[in-house]
Amino acid sequence: MHPILGQRTRLGAYLLAWIPLVLFIAALLREPQGLSVPAALLLVAPPTAVFSFVCLAAWFPCRALPLAGRPVASVLLAHGVSAACAAWLWFAVGLLWAAAWSGTTPAADLRTAWVDSTGLLLGLGFVLYLLSVAVHYLLHAQEQAAERQRQVLELDMLAQQAELKALRAQLQPHFLFNSLNSISALTSDDPGRAREMCLKLADFLRASLSEGKPSQVSLAQELELARGYLDLEKVRFGDRLRVREEVETEALSCRVPPLLLQPLVENAVLHGIAQLLEGGEIRLTARRVGEELELAVENPVDAEVSERPGRVGEGVGLGTVRRRLDAIYREKARMDYRVEDGRFHVRLVLPAEDAS
Repeated sequence: MHPILGQRTRLGAYLLAWIPLVLFIAALLREPQGLSVPAALLLVAPPTAVFSFVCLAAWFPCRALPLAGRPVASVLLAHGVSAACAAWLWFAVGLLWAAAWSGTTPAADLRTAWVDSTGLLLGLGFVLYLLSVAVHYLLHAQEQAAERQRQVLELDMLAQQAELKALRAQLQPHFLFNSLNSISALTSDDPGRAREMCLKLADFLRASLSEGKPSQVSLAQELELARGYLDLEKVRFGDRLRVREEVETEALSCRVPPLLLQPLVENAVLHGIAQLLEGGEIRLTARRVGEELELAVENPVDAEVSERPGRVGEGVGLGTVRRRLDAIYREKARMDYRVEDGRFHVRLVLPAEDAS
């Protein structure tokens, strides 16, 4: 596609740029040839309008003769011949246009004025065509830069998609391994609860696989999945596992990556509730603050274990969440965690994008 003809705004700007050129050429011919201003414009404007479109043809030799990798002499020679041909074509069109006025009073003056200005017109045509060549080379370079940028963005997007697929593939086996271990522990002590847990696991996997296909889901959908997982673990822990939600209504419609909360609540159960004989409460909070969505998960931790160096940090779950946020949002999202007053706090901040 021609970079100027293919865009109306560019074509309009290009044609407007020729108006001062027409006035300049008419002024050059008017005084030496003794023409009035209307006669000079009548002589110059139509042939120059045709010549402006002839100069657009410079795009094709510019594409065929890129400056990189070709001898400069051959490129200059090719464009010099093209400029000479274009200049003579402009002169021929102007001569025919002046001859077309043969039945009018200023006919002889117009034709004579055009012929007498042969050298000037051919020189101007040669220079104007070469200027068009320079403009088209600039447009060609701009198109190449845009194409390279598009390719870089496309490769970056493909890399992000591949990374997210790898992270999701890492997340699912980790969750299944922990869930199956929980079911295995119940089979000998309480077969009925083990069967109930199997059914809830099947329901959760069915929901997570169907919701996990899109790249974004609403926070309301993500919370349903988190509740499904916690319901699954309640079969195992009973009254030891309690859940409290503090979710603002404005946050429910925000978009989040699927299965974002599941590793966080899984960590809260495995590294918090499961390590305490009395269990405890997991708190899920979500609120929208301006253009950001804040999500937090809190759970009790064993005070003695949390005080040991190296016991509290990023494992598979938190590491996966951090890398997913980096891959999707780059620097627009962040995650932090801390232990305070016997509770482990993890907080996510990401752009608040409405699901609608």
